[in-house]
Amino acid sequence: MHCLFITLLFPLFAFGTIIEAGRFKEVVDHVTEDTWLILDIDNTILAVSQMLGSEEWFHHLRDKYSEIMPRDQALQKALSEWEAVRHFTKMELIEPEIADLIGQLQREGCCVMGLTAQNMTLMNRTYHQLKGEGVDLSLAAPSLKDCFFEMEGHGVFYRKGICFTSGKAKGEAFFRFCEEIKSFPKRIVFVDDKRGNVTDLKAASEKRGIDFVGLRYGYLDEKREMFSPKIAEIQFGAFQEILSDGEASLKLSENL
Repeated sequence: MHCLFITLLFPLFAFGTIIEAGRFKEVVDHVTEDTWLILDIDNTILAVSQMLGSEEWFHHLRDKYSEIMPRDQALQKALSEWEAVRHFTKMELIEPEIADLIGQLQREGCCVMGLTAQNMTLMNRTYHQLKGEGVDLSLAAPSLKDCFFEMEGHGVFYRKGICFTSGKAKGEAFFRFCEEIKSFPKRIVFVDDKRGNVTDLKAASEKRGIDFVGLRYGYLDEKREMFSPKIAEIQFGAFQEILSDGEASLKLSENL
């Protein structure tokens, strides 16, 4: 089978660069033998099956609650409701071939790990959801040992190939993790749906003289623009039996 690694005769990227990627398979073109492939989880590997529990729903809740309470309280209330739904909702691969592509890179010897802004409260659920879709980020991770440290009062935890930053900036959290395990990449390929996260890790990598390629993954961009707060509210009202987008749309039309 064709080897997934691309051998470069000269440094293609002397400094960090950010590329727009519409498909996950584009990641493979940037991976070399000395690369650490770092993957965001939400909206990069997995996504919720419906509007309820999505990032857009979380932002909608936060903004709605901000109208009636202080913003920090609104943030905590929205976050607690979002996490409650995420503990129960089904997650699915964004593209069917993602699990196979990650597995192939792992078998080829590429160091692969996850880097998510999720809190530790979702840790076990995230492992279960990934496993259910055939993804195990511990198979070629940079460390098999658990690692915990604090950043500005927030706990950052690494286990089974995934670093949970609890909302802290991914760039400094990642390199603090590297310090803890006493291992640093020569080259990074980072995939995240948020350009801000890619830019943050790019800056942290450049500060340390590490070659960096960031891919801003936009496969879900169109779908996310179609978010409907009304459909999500109907789904939230039937929380114990989460409705699909189609079922919720039907109920919405019946109520008009």
